[in-house]
Amino acid sequence: MSTMRKRTVGVITLGVWIAGLGSAAALTYDANRPARIAGTGAQVDAPSDTAGAVPLAPEPVSVLFMPEATIVGKAPPTRAGGRP
Repeated sequence: MSTMRKRTVGVITLGVWIAGLGSAAALTYDANRPARIAGTGAQVDAPSDTAGAVPLAPEPVSVLFMPEATIVGKAPPTRAGGRP
């Protein structure tokens, strides 16, 4: 029974290490590849008629104020050895 447990622990440990190495390899690949610049696609221009735009009013901030709470407890007396 002990051998089966050691084998199971070994397989799980190996799986975790393989996953960790794979993750490190993927991170290294992603961090070291050159940055891609977006191709020349259709650009969207800003609307030319902004006179009709209505500015958005900020939403009122709702804050919940709660009273402070004080928790008072009493510790049991300790003996000379430091144990309760």
